[in-house]
Formats: sequence, C-alpha cells, structure tokens
Amino acid sequence: MSIGDFKKEWEFRRLLRKLSRQRVALVLQPGNVWVIEKAVEDNAETDSALKTFYMRGWVEPIQNAVPRGKLTADGKLPQGNIFNQTGPFYRLTDSG
Repeated sequence: MSIGDFKKEWEFRRLLRKLSRQRVALVLQPGNVWVIEKAVEDNAETDSALKTFYMRGWVEPIQNAVPRGKLTADGKLPQGNIFNQTGPFYRLTDSG
C-alpha cells in the first residue's frame, strides 16, 4: 500500500467516527423531518466514502428521499424553502 492509501483509510476511519456521533436533535412536524446534530458534511468526497462503506458492509442506508437543507454561513435558517435536495442517511452496521 502506498502512503496515499494509508491516508485515505485514515480519513475513512475519521468519517466513521463522525458518523457514529450523529444524533437526532428534534423531529419537525408536519412531515416527520429529522434534524440531525453533528451531521457529516454533505459533499462529493463524503458521498463516495459512504458508498465505499456501504460496499464494505460498514454502513447501510436507512431511508432514501430524506429532505436535506443547509444553514446559511452565519448558522441561520435560509429564507424561503429550507429543503433544497433529498438523499439517504446512513447508520453504522455491526461491522462498522
């Protein structure tokens, strides 16, 4: 294995630890929308890592089409539609 491979695996372990620290802060009604504290960042790198974890059996998607949105840069709710995309969220398996 090259040094780049070791670094990538170390980043995977770090992301798994972050995933294990996520928690549901509250559930918004109507719609049963979960607000996740300490959520992992939603970007292309995280997406590919989560798919690798799924392939390895470390995580599994709980539900697809979950509404997603982001806070503004100053940590406030955006104006208008809060949710601008959908996607799955993941849970750790016994192997993860």
